[in-house]
Amino acid sequence: MNDSITQAISASFSSNLLSSTVLSEQKMGFSGACVMELECKWEPAGPPSRLFIKNIILENLPDEPDARAKALRNRQSYKNEIAVINTFARDLRDIADLSTAKTYNIINSCSESSESYLFISDTLNDTAEQMPVYDTKQCQAVLKWMARMHAYYWGKLTITNPDDVVDPHSVHSSGVWNQGSHLALSKRPTKEVASMVDIWEKFTIAFNWPELTSIGNRLATVAPAVSEHLAVQNPLNAERTTLIHGDFKPGNIFFQKDATFIDSKNSTSSVCELNDSSSQVNMIDFQWTGLGHCATDVAYLLAMCPSDSCLESLDIDADFLIPYYTALSESYSYFHDGNTLNYTIIDLKRDFQLAVLDFVRWVVPARLANETPEKYEARRNKLPWDLNMGAYRRSSSMMHFLMTLTKEYLVEAEKLIQT
Repeated sequence: MNDSITQAISASFSSNLLSSTVLSEQKMGFSGACVMELECKWEPAGPPSRLFIKNIILENLPDEPDARAKALRNRQSYKNEIAVINTFARDLRDIADLSTAKTYNIINSCSESSESYLFISDTLNDTAEQMPVYDTKQCQAVLKWMARMHAYYWGKLTITNPDDVVDPHSVHSSGVWNQGSHLALSKRPTKEVASMVDIWEKFTIAFNWPELTSIGNRLATVAPAVSEHLAVQNPLNAERTTLIHGDFKPGNIFFQKDATFIDSKNSTSSVCELNDSSSQVNMIDFQWTGLGHCATDVAYLLAMCPSDSCLESLDIDADFLIPYYTALSESYSYFHDGNTLNYTIIDLKRDFQLAVLDFVRWVVPARLANETPEKYEARRNKLPWDLNMGAYRRSSSMMHFLMTLTKEYLVEAEKLIQT
């Protein structure tokens, strides 16, 4: 750890920093951020004894158009996280009763050759833990956290000019993305959808899934219409737009160490009780948080988090959609003066199907090129599992599940184009 980080930590608190020890350190693959956990000694005591540090140094923008667009997108994502922390985090904790890590200081510095961001936050590892995959009850706990956030901001955030969302880097007046999520079609390289067909075919042949080989072309055909349906500028979503997290993966989710989870099918307690399972979940990392459609977060969680054993018995309606919708509708009434949510479970099921298609449209060209069963097996056997790698990267069962859902859900999506 360099002296500038030590000085920044010391300046963030009134006590004197006597010493700091790096307990863990990791370089994040996609973003390039360096994250570390520190043990600190203070005089006098008072500040946290452990801190989480995220340090990002961004160099000059590349010249190649797609690489430059990606660099701009990533650069904006850190500004986006600052906006969430400054504008939304307190309400999430104090009003919506949702747990997020507290950030003590953010330092952003710019020069002609680089730009850097330093986040100094609470570490959650003392009281919470992370897991690479979840069972059904754990998925439902995260769905309740998600639903509570969606319900609180439901209809509160609107875009001032729908044409602005065409710009993938456009920002809402609150400082967050006009279109949340890093997989939104507007944020992706222009050739990505076209490349998907060939990648899909090669992937399904490599894994010997002949019944799915021809599906890629159909997905590419409906992809723009699916994206338009889920986009915030769609007039149908004007009163349904909410704040989405955009990255519900295991690396961003913590569970309280003493957490007990109850299957939603066996629970009669109100989802708005503060001691329900949503209070056992803590979320971090708001780089891709912004305005969006609730179904995109639900579909993302489905692809990222369930274990293979969870997947084997998973009933999407009973285990995912109904628990989420129940929490959403009850939380909406709780936060909106007893009013009824003008969004039905039928609406959610339709939009969830489209969100799954939208996720698969992203994941095939962005993550599956040149994949083989051997590479999947190697990642599966490499322990401990990477918390920032979704289940679909290790589990061919998950990828087969998602592609099979794609085949099923395309029927309704193709009707959408015709109308």
